Amino acid sequence: MILTNFDRFIGIDWAGAENPKSSIQVAQCSKGSEIPEIVLNHVQGNWRRKEVLNWLIKCHNNGERVLAGFDFAFAYPYCDRRAYFPGHKHTPKNVESLWKLVDSICNPEDFYGGPFYKPPPFCDYLLYQTYKGERYDARLRHTDKLCSGNPQPIFKCVGAESVGIGSIAGMRMLHHIKTHLNKEFQIWPFEKENNGRSMIVEIYPTLFFWLARQNSIKRSHETLNNALKFFNSEPLPSDPKIESKDKIDASISSAAIRHLANDPNTWHPAALNECARGFEGWIFGVQ
Repeated sequence: MILTNFDRFIGIDWAGAENPKSSIQVAQCSKGSEIPEIVLNHVQGNWRRKEVLNWLIKCHNNGERVLAGFDFAFAYPYCDRRAYFPGHKHTPKNVESLWKLVDSICNPEDFYGGPFYKPPPFCDYLLYQTYKGERYDARLRHTDKLCSGNPQPIFKCVGAESVGIGSIAGMRMLHHIKTHLNKEFQIWPFEKENNGRSMIVEIYPTLFFWLARQNSIKRSHETLNNALKFFNSEPLPSDPKIESKDKIDASISSAAIRHLANDPNTWHPAALNECARGFEGWIFGVQ
């Protein structure tokens, strides 16, 4: 049973770069209809990946139940071929083994995932700047196939719309959460029971603009406010500090997950089968 009594709703526009600089953006809102606000990192200026997680831990330890949405894929496709890396003798048997494998190959700090998409041993399955793996296939997860907005293949690690590099970094973070923070945080939808923990969910900000019937390509202050209205949020005043795409995505994600969390169908989508739940994950809001 999923409980919906969250105190803080956080949208995170993630980044997979070795030095994310200003790429990571965080927005938050509380219960009700108050507008989301951009959260600044007052310690180091720009956010790094581990600092985002440390801040979430601090929010939870302060007694707040957090619903945090991260913009990366929580796993590679599995259900179509019954394997993450078909034909590889070391393909993981389940999602936790996948996260552990990714983390074991990537030693750099701050959850950077670069070594995973450089030879060897799994580059044959990836598309990168300097090569196309012999086993590369533009496979999609079940949730990607049903999601509006044209999600990109997770094996793609190149291009402006690439999600591959950020997802590898994200899987490292999920491994850390599962290994060290399982009492505080649940990673949805892999576990059915919640027991009052804070929640980590996968988001795709473009989906939220599609749901609100707004232009998902030309994001602007106007389309953001129209989408906020759809998700029962007060509008944002004109503010040049939130005009960037990353900040807009973080802002709409914060308001959208707050609204969607109150709908039982969000937590129990009709299309979510047991294979997707156990091996691939699900994008929050896909039905």
